[in-house]
Amino acid sequence: MVNSFLFIIPAIPKKFSDIHRVGLQDLCISHLISQTYSKWEVLWISENAPNTSDKRFIHIDYEGPKEEKLQVATKYIIDNNISADYIIRLDDDDLFNTKILNEIKGATFDVTVDKHQSFWMYGTNYFASRVWYWFPNTCIHKKEHALAIYGVLANGDVKQLNSKVRLIENDHSKIHRYYIGKQIRFSLKNNPIYLRTITSNSVTYNNSNDKESYYSKFGNWKQKSFDQFNIPHSLKKPPFNQSINQKLNNSKNDFIANVKYQKIVFE
Repeated sequence: MVNSFLFIIPAIPKKFSDIHRVGLQDLCISHLISQTYSKWEVLWISENAPNTSDKRFIHIDYEGPKEEKLQVATKYIIDNNISADYIIRLDDDDLFNTKILNEIKGATFDVTVDKHQSFWMYGTNYFASRVWYWFPNTCIHKKEHALAIYGVLANGDVKQLNSKVRLIENDHSKIHRYYIGKQIRFSLKNNPIYLRTITSNSVTYNNSNDKESYYSKFGNWKQKSFDQFNIPHSLKKPPFNQSINQKLNNSKNDFIANVKYQKIVFE
């Protein structure tokens, strides 16, 4: 028996989109279509349909905050009895590993997650990684867990559209508590589930007073080659110079996080 997978993508509202975000959406979509395993579907929740004719993309015409879109997606899955063994939330500007579904198609687990969270600096061939004491947005959840009644909405200020809150609608930094005692599969550092895209036109970047510190918090940036990701070739350099002290501090923090991860996250 082989697994089937369902992606939930709450795409950015049209009013916030621009030429860079559209380009990232196209790159996100191309990574999904380039999967070396074909048993997957996508729920694309947005006023705008995805830029593809691939029939595995199901467009749900709904506009609103991301937290509402996740609720719309879970309701759609339950109401339509969508068949999938595992559910994956993915943002429309992030890149999913083109080979990982094929690697886990016959595996059994409750959740597969990146312990080493990986980042790509948009427009460059620079990558970084960090170990943090929580799960990232994008995990591969067994369907029964993704839809389990658990926790509270990621943003308490948005409307609760459904009578019950589901795990995948929660703030991702709290999801790991649900998985204590369950079968957790960690990806390898050099083979992450996905790359989170870091851009210089994001809200968090523009709200940052120190741009160098903003970039450095994601780890030590270096050039790298990933054959699991179709990154456009670029010789563009990062828009900052990471200091030796920042690199040393990041390395120290990563080492400590690796040592303490199990105890802090699961105990």
